[in-house]
Amino acid sequence: MNYSFFRISQGNGFVYVESVFKAHSENHSLIKNKFSEEIDIQKITSIWFNGGAIDLNDSYKNNSSELNQLLFQNLNIIIDGVLEAKKIKKIGNTKNNKKTNKIYNLLAAKNVGLQIPETLITTSKEKLLRFIKTHNKFQFICKRINESSNFIEKKYLFDNSKTFLLTKNELEKLPDNFGLSFFQQRIKKKFEIRSIYFDNKFYSSAIFDNQDNVDYRVSLQNLDNKPRIVPYVLPKKIKKKLKSLLQILNYTYCSIDLLYTNDGRYVFLEINPCGQVGYINSACNYYLEEEISKYLKNESK
Repeated sequence: MNYSFFRISQGNGFVYVESVFKAHSENHSLIKNKFSEEIDIQKITSIWFNGGAIDLNDSYKNNSSELNQLLFQNLNIIIDGVLEAKKIKKIGNTKNNKKTNKIYNLLAAKNVGLQIPETLITTSKEKLLRFIKTHNKFQFICKRINESSNFIEKKYLFDNSKTFLLTKNELEKLPDNFGLSFFQQRIKKKFEIRSIYFDNKFYSSAIFDNQDNVDYRVSLQNLDNKPRIVPYVLPKKIKKKLKSLLQILNYTYCSIDLLYTNDGRYVFLEINPCGQVGYINSACNYYLEEEISKYLKNESK
């Protein structure tokens, strides 16, 4: 049986047409872009929320960035509300995709019994140096707090997406007080684990990075020495704790990052409600696209 589908990407530039909600008859909400005819959202029978937002069409935009932002927010509030209210099969949801909180997730993981790295959030160089001295056997990294990847200030674009090692040189350059920052112990590991959670199952992989980068995704860009990625089965006790965490967070789909340490411990790093499946799926032959398709078509077992 053939199924009709369409993909809404952030760069498509959608035009909102109308929504009509009636007291005693069927609702309808129409959107369209330059690639499609009008799409009636009410006729959608299943949906996969996989991050991003619906962008404005150029015909809606004007010279005011503040007004454009307001129009963008209005468009997404309406469409998110219509989609969330529909009683259909869904993978993920718009609330989790847009409002994930790295700090809350970390504390929730600790509360269900998962190990987490030693962490400091501060604006003080003195407190940071004291924290490092207390843990003098370890290196430390700096991570972003906000999920926004960049910002523009005085015509410069600042990339906020990278996790980086805190070196002695960088410590010396730090002023006595700085912007609120998120520091964590860098844990020595045998390998990293990326696990995709979907339909009550974990599709996990072990990632061996010969380059020992702070973030293995940097190594993925090196065509001559890419990390080795193999299928991996998480222990039952770790799966149980992760499921408890996912129940608290109300996640039905996500990617989870962990470390397996040199001394045999599993350490939780972070969780992403719209994690990408591509490179893990290809490396491990999980055929996740097929499983997701079956789920959305109500063909999964």
